[in-house]
Amino acid sequence: MSLSELLWERNHRFLHETRPDMARECMQRGKSTWGNPLKGPEEQSNLSVPTSQGPDILFHDNSEPWTEVRNQHRECVNTETRGAVSIIGMGLGYLPLALLSDRRMLRYILIFEPIWDVFLRAMELMDLRPLIQSPKVHFFIGTTEPDIISLGERLERTISHEDSSFLKHVPSFKLKPNVYEKLFQHVFGTVNKLNVSGATMKKHGMEFAANTLTNLALSDHAYPIDELYERFKGMPAVLVGAGPSLDLSLPALRKMRDRALLIAADSALAPLRDAEITPHIVTSIDFQAINREKLAPFFPLRNLDCLLIAYLQGTPDVQRLFPAADLVWALQKSPNQQWVRPAMESSLSIPGALSVAHLSCLAALAFGADPIIFIGQDLAYTEESRDHAGGTILHQKQGGPPPGREVQKVQGVRGDPVITDRVFISQKTYFEDLIRSHPGR
Repeated sequence: MSLSELLWERNHRFLHETRPDMARECMQRGKSTWGNPLKGPEEQSNLSVPTSQGPDILFHDNSEPWTEVRNQHRECVNTETRGAVSIIGMGLGYLPLALLSDRRMLRYILIFEPIWDVFLRAMELMDLRPLIQSPKVHFFIGTTEPDIISLGERLERTISHEDSSFLKHVPSFKLKPNVYEKLFQHVFGTVNKLNVSGATMKKHGMEFAANTLTNLALSDHAYPIDELYERFKGMPAVLVGAGPSLDLSLPALRKMRDRALLIAADSALAPLRDAEITPHIVTSIDFQAINREKLAPFFPLRNLDCLLIAYLQGTPDVQRLFPAADLVWALQKSPNQQWVRPAMESSLSIPGALSVAHLSCLAALAFGADPIIFIGQDLAYTEESRDHAGGTILHQKQGGPPPGREVQKVQGVRGDPVITDRVFISQKTYFEDLIRSHPGR
């Protein structure tokens, strides 16, 4: 028996014992002939893959692959890291094997490899048994849109409350840039959304609890969102954000007011009112007391002909002082709100939101609105001189990202490049998840 046959047999036996679904898939596909196996000076396995537009791509350093991958994770994942590491492109497995050996405090190693041939090659060139039998290692093979959340609440808690790192197998990105970049964007968006949400809860959990208890005193004067379920079925809804692009749409919004349901994020109310437009619904979720300033100019009014939809953990000043015609609670799926549901006679759960704009979207979906139109949802730093629409109460004096913010340049809807960051990307991903989960809307 050759060494490759021995490695395949051993790896497959362990795979059959611990991950039978993957073992069956490997048997159905059989061994791969993809690429050309090589041996380095110290007999380390490597793979060379021919390309049509240049020299062959070598999967690893041919002389020191272990040193190569250890230098990579030494820079990106420190020895005290306890959270999860996502590896985009597994290569032949050197990087995850080194992480498993060197970073023993890690709770999860997530291996994402969209090409089955790569995994099959690794099965006959490397001893993958440490990865296969480790409960902290999870494989996602053969897809660019893996269902990470299917791993359950323990992984979700780890990503939400602990460190998350992303490592790329650079040769794979050179070989098939579109495939691996699509995979990276999906993984980054999903993990980052959990990480941003969890970091907020971890830092401000006490404020959430205090606000919830205070807001319960208002429950006799409010009702749950259940009473509006599918109330506006088939009616167009316009979700108004406060991005700089809102200014361009104000004349059109004025004409729409009587023909569609206008749902405005609290930040967008001031520029709308300056344009003599009153939305039908205002949404608010911010938990910090300074959020009241967004709506403070309207507190003296006796009545504003609109509904206010809010989360229980939002700052009580807004719910108490904003002169809405009615106050509507959007109770979340969060376990810490289940105990209030019977008292409010509510059965409709609204998922948590990363921004007030998401609450607007969740409300429109619950109402049965169709179509749903997004206006002022820039999700990028689209203006150099300002970061919000004109007339917004709380904003930065100068446009562009805050100092020290990790940013990246992406293509905007007009085809021109715009600057965005991790927070905006996670918000965009959440919108995409909501849209994907309501096909046809």
